[in-house]
Amino acid sequence: MKNKPGLVSRNGTYYARVRVPTLLVGLLQKHEIKISLRTKNLNEARAKLPAALIEIHKQLAAATKVADAVASPVEEVGRGVLEQIARKWFEPRWRDTTASLWKPVPPGMTIDDALCNIDPELSRLLPPDEETFGAYLYEARRLLVTAGYSEPAGSAVETLAQYLVRGEVECLKASRRFIVDGQLFNVIEDPLYRPIGGSAESVASSDASKARGGVTVDQAIEKFTNDSQRANLSRKNIKGYEPGFKLLREVAGGGCPLGAVTREHARRVLDVLAHLPANATKRFPGMTLLEAADHAKRNGVPPISAKTAENILFNFSSFFRWAVREHIIERSPADGLKPAQQKRSKDEGRQPFGDVDLVKLFSADLYRTPYRQVDRTQLGRYWVPLLALYHGARMNELCQLEVADVRETDGIPFIRITEESEAGEDKTVKTRNAEREVPVHPILLRLGFLGYADGIRRTGQKRLFPDLTRAATGYFSDNFSKWFGRFKKQRGVTDSRLNFHSFRHGFNDATRVVDMPDAIVKELCGWSKGDSMREHYGNGHALSRKAEELAKVRFPAVEAILPLQGVNEERDDG
Repeated sequence: MKNKPGLVSRNGTYYARVRVPTLLVGLLQKHEIKISLRTKNLNEARAKLPAALIEIHKQLAAATKVADAVASPVEEVGRGVLEQIARKWFEPRWRDTTASLWKPVPPGMTIDDALCNIDPELSRLLPPDEETFGAYLYEARRLLVTAGYSEPAGSAVETLAQYLVRGEVECLKASRRFIVDGQLFNVIEDPLYRPIGGSAESVASSDASKARGGVTVDQAIEKFTNDSQRANLSRKNIKGYEPGFKLLREVAGGGCPLGAVTREHARRVLDVLAHLPANATKRFPGMTLLEAADHAKRNGVPPISAKTAENILFNFSSFFRWAVREHIIERSPADGLKPAQQKRSKDEGRQPFGDVDLVKLFSADLYRTPYRQVDRTQLGRYWVPLLALYHGARMNELCQLEVADVRETDGIPFIRITEESEAGEDKTVKTRNAEREVPVHPILLRLGFLGYADGIRRTGQKRLFPDLTRAATGYFSDNFSKWFGRFKKQRGVTDSRLNFHSFRHGFNDATRVVDMPDAIVKELCGWSKGDSMREHYGNGHALSRKAEELAKVRFPAVEAILPLQGVNEERDDG
């Protein structure tokens, strides 16, 4: 109102009004504070206004104290974190620099021409002028905010900016060394960035024209993938190499000559695996593996298991050993690497299902009715866990069974676990010893397993469980494993140490309870026969002998639930 700031009229009544400062809007959830002066008389309103304004400013002062108390303090950032941020920033610049160095020199360009682009930049950065350093300060603050430090201390911003300048200088110097001396690009002098490119002392100089002709990382991976010796690898085994290849490309660059990959590159891969979360590509689709590992490290996301890391490193090392055999490189930079993760103790590893867990699983409606009443789209899910419980077989061994694998000799029905396929499909077993003949357990006979197999045979189906689907990896077990993981959680079995493989552990424990001879246990489970020479001769125990021992294995808690009476009626699956 004219000549009286803070005085407003609404519907004839006067109010004192003050706008809320922007910094307090979020706290107070309003843009202005109004207090009614409870009068429609202007002179009376003017008299009451000063006291009302004092009251409003008291409220604002109190809110300011609260805001100051909860405001984010300036965040100190450790030197190690700053170095990590700088290295992450440096990696793509290093890859771009090295990639450009291996490109053919434009016609007519001389060394002096190339240096005309490099030397002025070096002069501008050694030391940087105020304007140039200001640009790096801005970039450093942006990187810190991206890393989760919304209010970084000024000293942290300045230190990171200095690191960025060092990184820029390192790239320029590397280009200069390559152009003038023909020195390999991965000689990094700055110790801050050495883990990415290798130490200056450990990498020898090389003739640049010779290095240009070397097989690159991408070319070597393509040669390895298309090698005829790998023609018989399963899709799952082939996919097992992909994480190591992806890390190699991220750490060294696809255009980097394979011979220029150093031990430091390999150790960088090892360091990433120490923090890489499980299913990183799916969980963090917008991130590289390096970024996902860094994110997981900063946010406490658990890394992959030691076993998974060990498998990736084994395949990673196998690739380099192949390259040595093919005379692409002289020696492997990856030999002997071991995961940084600690292996799980025996108590932390896979455990057998206890009776309580088995009751939770098999008391589901799926297992409480005879198989002939089970929906045909669920029959694989019905039989496979029961077969695993009473035979100790591996998941994929069961999921890939064909009708022809259910046989009978001398009145003894058995399951043939083999890579042979009458349907012409890809079947796999873990080892040579995994091929075996396993008698059908009496409980499975009482549940009508042979009747089920006969019914599937009459339909003309080749696969014993046609409702189970094959995953992109080529394994039926991968999709089945996902279903079983969801199923056991739904049934209240939540211990992370329990999975489908727990059936195999439980079967092994059950054989100990009945004192089954070790040699027969190995034959039933498809394990190695051991060091005894005697065990490597002959065909093993007779099917009747194995059937006699297998019949002793019982799970009373489960058998009290299963519909073991009146289940042998014929089912028409035609």
